[in-house]
Amino acid sequence: MEKRKLLDESYKELEDKKEEIQFLYYNDTLTNIPNRVHGQKNLREIIAKNHSNKKIAVALMGADNFKHINETFNHNIGDRLLKNIGKRLLSSFTYNKVSRLGGDEFMVVIGDINSHMDVEKNVNRIMEEMKKDFHIEENIIGINCSIGVAIYPSHSTDIDSLYRYADIALMEVKRNGGNNLKIFKEDLLEKSYKDIQMKEKLMEAVRNHTLDIYYQPKVDIHNNNMVGCEALLRWNHPEKGYISPEYFIGLAEKYNLMKEIDNYVFIKVLKQLKNWIKEGFEPVHVAINISAERFYDYDFTKRVCTFIEEINIDTNLLNFEITETNIMKNPYKARETLNLIRGKGISISLDDFGTGYSSLNYLKLFPIDTLKIDKSFIEEICYDKVNRTIVEATITMAKVLDLKIVAEGIEEEEQLAMLKYMGCDEYQGYYFSKPIPAGEFELLLKKNSESSI
Repeated sequence: MEKRKLLDESYKELEDKKEEIQFLYYNDTLTNIPNRVHGQKNLREIIAKNHSNKKIAVALMGADNFKHINETFNHNIGDRLLKNIGKRLLSSFTYNKVSRLGGDEFMVVIGDINSHMDVEKNVNRIMEEMKKDFHIEENIIGINCSIGVAIYPSHSTDIDSLYRYADIALMEVKRNGGNNLKIFKEDLLEKSYKDIQMKEKLMEAVRNHTLDIYYQPKVDIHNNNMVGCEALLRWNHPEKGYISPEYFIGLAEKYNLMKEIDNYVFIKVLKQLKNWIKEGFEPVHVAINISAERFYDYDFTKRVCTFIEEINIDTNLLNFEITETNIMKNPYKARETLNLIRGKGISISLDDFGTGYSSLNYLKLFPIDTLKIDKSFIEEICYDKVNRTIVEATITMAKVLDLKIVAEGIEEEEQLAMLKYMGCDEYQGYYFSKPIPAGEFELLLKKNSESSI
């Protein structure tokens, strides 16, 4: 009898909690809006009730650079931002049409669609809402978002396929810089398959050490002597031939392979530098590009020190190139990391200067040794007054801050002469040499050594 009573009480307790359990199963615990399971259930019901000839759009939205917002503030602020994003979506769409899929990704179902213009109108409304500042505690946070769209039944009548196609469109937006929308097209599917295949080939190339390092000389602008070089990654696939760095680096970023890529480059460059010293060449300064993903990784500085100690290289021979845009994703974290790097004796170059924030106040924050003027300013320096003025002002500013200036992309003697007149320190570009394999670079090292005797 006692057992029966306990069983009845347990059953009653379970019944009382049934609604709560059901809510937890179907709703996102952070934002209190439908979760992935609930969102897909709602989508099926909306499609099942669609008895008209109108279409239904599935829009996947991701907040651009949400990871860096978490790093800049903290995860508590990041969580509150996600809650606010959910509230804004609910203010524009009904509860059953909004869901959080995970992380910073949300899904919105848009009904009564007659054309792509209807889709764009609704999606642009989402993007405009997201652009309004979020006020969280004492912080004002602005975000942009990327949105990928698939349409029922035009693209598919299958729920899983619709989600996958919208996700492919979203990835395409992010690949092209974000802050935009993309409606799925068949050619994106083919491109996605190609990317997945190439990703596997890229991982295989890293494992088999078949990616090459090329070296582009840095040259003293006054005496034309080589003073160092920049290490650049190249991929010459045995079947596909030369693969553009813009493509495979973008691929590595998309599939989170940059940590492995950066480690690969770093170890290979250090070993090559060590080998040149063993062979009797004059020690050469080598610049290595560091991706944002690797730079902001928690163990970056520790890993770098481990590699340097294992290979036993003088840190004064190393220079890290960090792009201006990447530093500005989290300036205070960047400053902390840069100070640690400088403390190890490694110099720092700010790459592509002028293409991002270009703030003098921020420039004073960072322990920078060198500014590299982006080649986009150099290309028309002889013909474009605006570019010429920007470059001249940058060089003047660098001199005041006691920074070295390197100009990228020099291809003509007239460019070189003008930069020399402006007071530029060093240059690199096809005028002196394109990026070349280690064996060819050794010939330049030998020639440079002979000319300095």
